[in-house]
Amino acid sequence: MYETVLTEAVRVDELSAWLDGPTLIRVWNDLYLPRGVRRAWEERHPVLRQVARAA
Repeated sequence: MYETVLTEAVRVDELSAWLDGPTLIRVWNDLYLPRGVRRAWEERHPVLRQVARAA
């Protein structure tokens, strides 16, 4: 479900309705996302970049 929301959500309220920050951090490395989507989220949320580097 997180993969779908991250790639298909159009509005911020969709993201906030379906995503939970701690859960996103926990599953980040297991998500199959297009490079551009992953890069955009890691640029906007440095903690996700840190999680990716730690893996």
